[in-house]
Amino acid sequence: MKKLKKILCLLILFMVLKPVFVFAANTYGDFGDIFFFVCPRILEDGYITDFRLGTRYSENYAGEIFFRYSKENGNEKFDESIEDSLISFDEKNHEFFFLPFERILTSSKTSEFRIGPGIYYNYNTVKEKGYFNMPELALLPVPKEPSNAYSNDFSMHTLGLLLGTSFFINLSEFFGIYGNLGVVPIFYFTAKQKMGITPFIDTLANYSQKGSGYPYFYADINIVIGYLSLDFLYDFTRLKYKLIDFDDNMNWHNPSRTIYLNSLKFEAALLIPTLECSKAKIGFGYSMSSYQLDSDKPVWKKQYYFVINSSVN
Repeated sequence: MKKLKKILCLLILFMVLKPVFVFAANTYGDFGDIFFFVCPRILEDGYITDFRLGTRYSENYAGEIFFRYSKENGNEKFDESIEDSLISFDEKNHEFFFLPFERILTSSKTSEFRIGPGIYYNYNTVKEKGYFNMPELALLPVPKEPSNAYSNDFSMHTLGLLLGTSFFINLSEFFGIYGNLGVVPIFYFTAKQKMGITPFIDTLANYSQKGSGYPYFYADINIVIGYLSLDFLYDFTRLKYKLIDFDDNMNWHNPSRTIYLNSLKFEAALLIPTLECSKAKIGFGYSMSSYQLDSDKPVWKKQYYFVINSSVN
């Protein structure tokens, strides 16, 4: 009866909030031995959607699949120092976290802790196209055309072994902590990239490579205090990568650099009871992501976003 009540409640919630679900809904369900979670986040220039599906095999073992899809597109300058420039970009990222056998170390009504090995896979694509105009190029010892077209087509596959943990602690009816953490100690990747700057450089750069990096780390922490929900999300990646660049003679080459990627997100939202078995979650988030080459100064991108979720208990 309890399981049926949850299913009926989820169906009612879907019919009532269907327009919200399509664009920015967070749904959680726990039907006996199976649970799922869906949470899109609407960013300024794209969105991120999390999907988690898991099952409990027994009192001691469980498994889950976590998928995160992100998409960003828009327009920006070719370089902040070049005023007359415009680049359109489209970036997509598919992340899979597969944890088939998690050991349940502790479990009760107020707390649970799981840990287990798994597999991490990431498929990332970036497409850029645009132009820039630099009048000073015509003043070089060997004059160049000031107006140039720019294109970049990049794709990367990443694979590695994952060690993941998840937990929850409910200290009272009004205070709880929930978390998912994981680390990929070492990962391997293959990448392809095509780049063109014409007529500045007559030929197109076309480069493929294989390599490795370490580590990849992620942490998602949620704290609930009464009707207030606070979320902290963090990702870190380090890898050796050969970039596409050109030398003083306008020839393409591939210098090896160490790349550091950081991403932090903070969210604050109110939990508003809607139906007997559900709550709406409405608030805001703030995202900071950085890209750093070797010991250079990191380049940060910051933006606010809107959070509107609903959960089924």
